[in-house]
Amino acid sequence: MTGTGPTGPEAGGAAPKPSGWKLWLRRAFTVGIVTFVAWRLTQIGWGELWQNLPTEPLFYLLHLAAYSVLPLSEILIFSMIWRVRLSGAMPVMLRKRALNNSVMGYSGELYLYLWGKSRLGIAGRRLLSGLKDNVLMSGLATALCAILARCRCSG
Repeated sequence: MTGTGPTGPEAGGAAPKPSGWKLWLRRAFTVGIVTFVAWRLTQIGWGELWQNLPTEPLFYLLHLAAYSVLPLSEILIFSMIWRVRLSGAMPVMLRKRALNNSVMGYSGELYLYLWGKSRLGIAGRRLLSGLKDNVLMSGLATALCAILARCRCSG
């Protein structure tokens, strides 16, 4: 495959299902993440956690909207970088974001790389190049915003 068009679920084809040791590895990884998050929340204390949850529904709506901005923008960005249609990739991008925030920085990029390699038919080097470009541009945009904010506050 050349990676120039949509493949897998984006093209209406069935995505390959993991089997054997890959399926068990995927399940073990998911159980490990859930266990890690539960352990961290237990360190905080479940009672304290429940007591401090916001009660205003608007908080949750705004949080959902804010949390969705990055995955939606990454669907657009990677669609352009890799020249593929990623219309069904919201769950993938949400998982990528959760991995980066809750497990370890850039583990989401590894997940996206492995997902793209198995589902999009794009060469590994091209996937890595797109991920690298996105990380570098994101870092540059963050630095520029920080500089502009600093100049605006001090000037």
